[in-house]
Amino acid sequence: MYWSLERIIPKGILGNNQKMRVIKEYLKNLKNENQVKKQRG
Repeated sequence: MYWSLERIIPKGILGNNQKMRVIKEYLKNLKNENQVKKQRG
């Protein structure tokens, strides 16, 4: 999971605050997808 994050968000391109916001957004979306899959299952 984390290696794909590094590929999507290479170090040095984004500032730390913006990077953290993007990562949190990504993790939130990932969690929502997992919850939806569990509900369907």
